[in-house]
Amino acid sequence: MPRIRPVQHPPAPPSTFYTDSRTPSPSPGPHLEVPNSRHLSGILLLMRKHGPDDDAASHISELRLTRFKNFENATIPLGRTSILTGRNSSGKSNILDALDVLHRLTNAEPLSDALDGRRREGGPVRGGASGCVPHGGDSFALGCTVTVTHPHGKYSYDYDVEVTPSPFPHIIQETLRGPQRAAKSGRWNQQVLIDAQPDSGGVGLEAAVSSGRRGPNRRIHLRDDRSVLSQLPTVIPGSNRAERDILDAQRDISASLRRSFHFDPAPSLMRDWVPLRGARLRRSGENLAPILKHLKDQEPGTFSRLEQLAQQIADCDIDSLDFSSTDTGEIMLAIRERRGQEASLTTARSMSDGLLRFLAIATALSSPVSDLDLDALAPAYSSDVTAPSAGVLLAIEEIENGLHPSQAGRLLHLINEATERINVNALITTHSPALLDALSGDQLHDVLVCHHDQVSRLIDLPGYAQAMSGGRLGAVVTSGALEEAAHPGPDPDYSEFLSLIGAQ
Repeated sequence: MPRIRPVQHPPAPPSTFYTDSRTPSPSPGPHLEVPNSRHLSGILLLMRKHGPDDDAASHISELRLTRFKNFENATIPLGRTSILTGRNSSGKSNILDALDVLHRLTNAEPLSDALDGRRREGGPVRGGASGCVPHGGDSFALGCTVTVTHPHGKYSYDYDVEVTPSPFPHIIQETLRGPQRAAKSGRWNQQVLIDAQPDSGGVGLEAAVSSGRRGPNRRIHLRDDRSVLSQLPTVIPGSNRAERDILDAQRDISASLRRSFHFDPAPSLMRDWVPLRGARLRRSGENLAPILKHLKDQEPGTFSRLEQLAQQIADCDIDSLDFSSTDTGEIMLAIRERRGQEASLTTARSMSDGLLRFLAIATALSSPVSDLDLDALAPAYSSDVTAPSAGVLLAIEEIENGLHPSQAGRLLHLINEATERINVNALITTHSPALLDALSGDQLHDVLVCHHDQVSRLIDLPGYAQAMSGGRLGAVVTSGALEEAAHPGPDPDYSEFLSLIGAQ
């Protein structure tokens, strides 16, 4: 039996309620009344009255890597755009792996399938369940915050989970926090909605379920071979408003996690024939051709712009994007190249990796959200509060791979345009000096630096000001000054000099 340790949360408060975007006020913790709960009640009342519209939106606002791979008590804030940088092996990929793990936990499937890939089309999470455990540990722990935004304010849910891979992947501990109405008064309070621990009988989990009343909470028994989050709709009937508030939390967290889209385009998979019909862009980009054909037919302006981008970045003279097709209804991407007075067709099998990858990323950033292969989640209960529209988190690793440095600014422009759309956030990793140099002053606030087992905002690094005096960010990264900014040496000792001049 693995040693059980309580999840240690980072120093930041687990949830934050906002009555104004400029003045956050931390929640007081579980079982205490939330400040401005009357205001929060008004937000939820408006959502209840207005019905399904675009007023309310949910998104992942924070990842917590309590103990995950190389990280310990690391907090990753996520905004409209989040740019991760750092040296090789600093953990940038591990952050995307954490997002992948949380995404998989929303499915009601055994953890052995979800994490180790048995009978799973997507295969295992990188390294499998055992690869998520830090060196010397016996379990991994991580979590996230999902924030629901309404024109009149914000509120948040926190989800944290601890998993051990031995002797088989199973849950050790799982908690869910968020707003819940008191049973009598109907006022909204911040609560520990679900707190699951190993059952005292040694089989499965025992979970305390918040009832919205004073006194001990009801306890239920759950399986430990899959996430508690995925089991809640089957064990909580939603027969009263306190239960429906818990199901709302489960719905909003699951929906936001399932709409994280880790896009990892593989040019080798784009060089084959693919069916034309049923096109939604897959995470590998393998069906890029039918997506582009769909855009050409349905969104000609977007297709024309992608065609222009291909012409601008390619070294050859591209006349147009085109397609090759078979009699059985399959297509392959192609470009029509102009050679003097004649034009010839070059299929994806002869196109460069860099061009294919750029086209895939540009398509993902330019396409309507409905064209992305996102997981759907349909709640099986009737909520009192309209479901917010879950935002898409588009995650792309080493976004500059295969792209000439001179095109970095063009790529950033595409990212900015994508995140200006309603409900689209971007999380990218890079160590490209050219891309970092292309960032504007305002965009430096979006840069997160991975160093050792922590993640810090660039502008919060102790030696940030001194490091940036050396030039633009790309040059600072190339010189190694960014790592020195994360771990500056001790302040110079001027005591002897001050004593000499009589100032001390």
